[in-house]
Amino acid sequence: MAKTKVPVRPGLLINRFFKKSVLAKTYKKAADWLRAATGINGRKIISGKMVLIEKNAIKISAATGGLVTVDELMTAEANWRPYCIEKYPPATRASDAQIKSALHRLWLNSPERRTALKNSGYKCEDCGIKQTTKKGEEVKLQVHHKRGHVNWQRLFDAVREELLVPPEELSPLCEPCHNTKHTPVATEEKTPA
Repeated sequence: MAKTKVPVRPGLLINRFFKKSVLAKTYKKAADWLRAATGINGRKIISGKMVLIEKNAIKISAATGGLVTVDELMTAEANWRPYCIEKYPPATRASDAQIKSALHRLWLNSPERRTALKNSGYKCEDCGIKQTTKKGEEVKLQVHHKRGHVNWQRLFDAVREELLVPPEELSPLCEPCHNTKHTPVATEEKTPA
């Protein structure tokens, strides 16, 4: 089984120039220099996560004094991008971790949770210890669901079924058109003649 040869990404050309230049004495990383010299997000360009457009390639070439040419950068980009897309395809679905994180933030800031804490007087209902942020004596209260653990998989499935549907089931609309999709069509009642 033959390995796919990794093409040179534009960032590698920039890094090679940077390491050989006196700039390496002033800046710790090529990305820092690139941002300072051109205003471009150096980290994303060098890692290959951001598409290099010709306008930015011209800025980079000028910043290198022409030692890295626009043609070299654009050729590297043309070779790198298909490999990058194949190796790291863009996410089209939210992961379980993303959904859990969003729901967890919602839970931590929910009025229901705050009310439960307030109603208990910020004390543990089992042992009576009070919540405190006093240095060396910190006690944080957690809020327990009496019905047991949260069924995360059921929540993930519900969120994906109702909200995070596949992209094929979504259509971008302007606000007025979107509102008309959700407005029920008024049916005129027929009056007997």
